[in-house]
Amino acid sequence: QKLATLSKHFAYDTSVVPSLHIPGHYGHPSAKTTPTRLGGMLELPLSVTPYIRLPAATGWYYRNLGRRYIEWIIRSSLRRHAYAQICLHTWEFTPKNRVRGVPKHVFRNCGKPMEKLVEELCDLADRAGAALLTCSEYARSPENAAGKAENVL
Repeated sequence: QKLATLSKHFAYDTSVVPSLHIPGHYGHPSAKTTPTRLGGMLELPLSVTPYIRLPAATGWYYRNLGRRYIEWIIRSSLRRHAYAQICLHTWEFTPKNRVRGVPKHVFRNCGKPMEKLVEELCDLADRAGAALLTCSEYARSPENAAGKAENVL
């Protein structure tokens, strides 16, 4: 019922993280790691590490584990699925001050480091021959409708 209601109003969803379950956060270990149609809606799962399915595709992982970690995930996902999905939030591109009671890792490397990440990801996509698309562009692409979208980041 929920899916039917959502697919009437939304073309895609990016909330599934097909990773090991992380208590208090997310993780759907049995979820598919590639785009899937669920009713009329397209599910675009975030990329995870191969085999053990650790979450990897948000700005938090880049900001706290470094560029090499997220690049490894993207390369692995492109190699295995010809698809990689990452999620970066607009607030991560604004420098943040320390907030009492909020752990340091929450705001670490916000601002300029995130701008640098986008430049590095664009370079990585170019080197990999991958197209850079927003979720909306991917959902509307004729290749996706035909199930033939390849090398997409």
